[in-house]
Amino acid sequence: PPPALMRGLDVTERQYNGWTVWEIASPEPSGEVVVALHGGGFESEANILHWSDYAQMARETGATVLVPIYPLAPPKSTGT
Repeated sequence: PPPALMRGLDVTERQYNGWTVWEIASPEPSGEVVVALHGGGFESEANILHWSDYAQMARETGATVLVPIYPLAPPKSTGT
């Protein structure tokens, strides 16, 4: 996640079963947890707009936002 967007939040990188999972927590946690799946059709990673939304969600709700960085699909190709 871009450091500038995460100012004032507690950001931790964790590993679960070989996957990186980012934990974004408010300094005033509500006890709620959100698992954020960024979409992108398994073709692209989370972008700055996604990270901005996650940071805003943590700040405004107090929820801890978990962002798994899941594997992407292999590049597409068509047989000829």
